[in-house]
Parts: sequence; structure tokens; C-alpha cells
Amino acid sequence: MAKDYYQILGVPRNATAEEIKRAYRRLARQYHPDVNPSKEAAEKFKEINEAYQVLSDPEKRSLYDTYGERWQDWQRAGAYTSNVGFDFDPFADFGIGDLFDTFFGTTRTVEERALDIEARLEIDLEEAYRGATKRIQVEREEVCLTCGGSGARPNGRVGTCPTCGGRGRVRMGFSFFSTETICPDCKGAGRKVVDPCMECGGTGLRTTLRTIEVRIPQGVDTGARLRLRGEGHSSPSGRKGNLYIYLVVRPHPIFKRQGDDLHLEVPIAFYEAGLGAEIEIPTLDGKTLKFRIPAGTQTGQTFRLAGKGMPRLQGQGYGDLYVTAKIVLPQNLGLKDRQLFLEFSKLHPENPRIELLGEVKRYDKTR
Repeated sequence: MAKDYYQILGVPRNATAEEIKRAYRRLARQYHPDVNPSKEAAEKFKEINEAYQVLSDPEKRSLYDTYGERWQDWQRAGAYTSNVGFDFDPFADFGIGDLFDTFFGTTRTVEERALDIEARLEIDLEEAYRGATKRIQVEREEVCLTCGGSGARPNGRVGTCPTCGGRGRVRMGFSFFSTETICPDCKGAGRKVVDPCMECGGTGLRTTLRTIEVRIPQGVDTGARLRLRGEGHSSPSGRKGNLYIYLVVRPHPIFKRQGDDLHLEVPIAFYEAGLGAEIEIPTLDGKTLKFRIPAGTQTGQTFRLAGKGMPRLQGQGYGDLYVTAKIVLPQNLGLKDRQLFLEFSKLHPENPRIELLGEVKRYDKTR
């Protein structure tokens, strides 16, 4: 039966390149031999790699969409040429866009990347402004203390792995779909445990819940990823992956953030707007800031306070704070209040809507 690469990855035929990447990454982590040592998972992992090789390449995908299972016949017939790699690294083009690391151009192996852990951490805007130290709990695989990662009980028998012949790696697939990966039976050790450790069941690993301290730098925003080296899963041989933390900055009740700039709407009394005044406004560092609004300030008028926004990640100063005035009128006017308003209206009888009305009349004449 012909293989449906889209069905294997669980994506629609019109899936974008990014959707295909995400689907592959999710499945690869689920069925990678380092995570799932069963033979069924190894076969599934091979299928996933094969599907991703084709659908991640625009030319191969085009041929597959056009000719289906016979696309390789057209390729061999010279329908197109491309650089086909036999040592396919399925994670080679997965970038983790973080502050300190990227997978692009690195030499980390598939197995090393399979040991990585991703976690989500929410912080307040104040913590993003000041920087903070947070604690996060992660569940990870660690080397079994009883057997030291060997998987064998004390004085237990250990033989050569029959699947890989002691190499620790096996080649899966065929033709240019072939890829060498860690042995699903011995997980790279090259040995087969005959008398397994009672503590870890022969895997050499134990699942442990760890509390890890994370330093949040100033100026981070939602979407930033922090890398903690060596805080990911462990392999039986002692290799360790990284912990990647995806940051989410919670919305603030009064400050709105746009990049490194902050926006704040400030209520002001109508007499402050008319006469001008020195007012106090809150800031994210917990202090108040004084600045003067000019006489005749209008609702919606915005003032820029340079350098009073968010700190920039690279330490190159701060963004700006934009303060927007919102004029607030008094409620429940008394008799004297009404008299004063009437006197004020006599002093200023001008109609503030005169321009608006004139514009409507001008529009009617042009119709």
C-alpha cells in the first residue's frame, strides 16, 4: 500500500512548511529511540523521517504531490536534480529562536537534541522590567543511581546487543532515505542487559521531578526562549540535553507594551487640562514620576517621556513611555458647581463642533 506522507505526519495536504516542521518535531520527540525504545517506535520513527525528508523539500514535495508514490521514478529520470544527503539530520533546520542559542549551524546530533526539554514560564511585566529569578519544576530522565546507567543489577550479566552488533547505532531506511540513528534496543550502549536493574527496569534511567532556578534578564518579552545547558534529560551514558524555557509576559492592568515602549492612559481633571499642572504617574519600578502637562491639554493628547520605557535586552538604554491624557469631568454637580459651569460657558460661547458641522455641509454641497 502506498504511503501517504501527509497522513504519517498528521497534516493536511495544504500544510505550510512551518506546520510540517512542528508536526515532525512533535512526532520525532514521541517516537525517537532515546525516548521510546520499542521496535514499533523505531519503525514509526523511520516512517516519520522519510515523510519529512520529502515534504520539507519544496521540489520533492512538488513531485510527490504531482506523481504520488511514483515521484522517485520521475526523480531518477531526471525530472529535477538536487543535493541529496545520506546522513540526513532531521533536526537540522529546526531553529529555537531564543536569547542565547540557536540550532542553526550547530553540530549537535539528533540524539543530543532528543534529550532537550521545553517548558513554559509566565512572568509579570514588572519582572520583565527589573529582571528576576524564578523557579520552575520539570520532569526529566536522570541516570539511575543504583546501576549508574548500565541498566544491570549488581554483578548482573551484560552481553553484546544483537540488534547493532555492539556498535550502538543502526542504519534505517533505504536509498537516500537511509539514516543512521541510535540503536532502539541498547540506546547506544552497544550492550544488552541480561539481568536488569530492579530499580530502573534495565533502562538505566529514572524519572525525577526537579526544581530549577531560572534567571530572567531585563527586557525580555513574550516569545523569548532561555537555554539552560545540561538541565534536560540524561542518557544512560551520561550525556545531557538542554532545558529551553519559553517565556510569556502577562498583560499588565495599566501599562501596554509595544516592543521596548510603554503606553499609559492617565486620567486628569478638567481644570488640570485647562490650567496645566504637574502630575504624578506610576512606573514599573514602583516609584512615581512627576511631569508637567501644558495648559489646554486635550483628551487623547499623548506625551512622550524618553527613556522611561522597557530596558533593551542588549543593555543599550531604555524605550520610551507614552502618556495619553484622558480628561475626567466631575460627577453629581451641586448648585454652585452648575453656576460656575454656566459662568464658564458665557465666557467661552464658542462651539467646539463648528468644524465638524462645516465639514458635513461642505460634503453635502459636493454631492
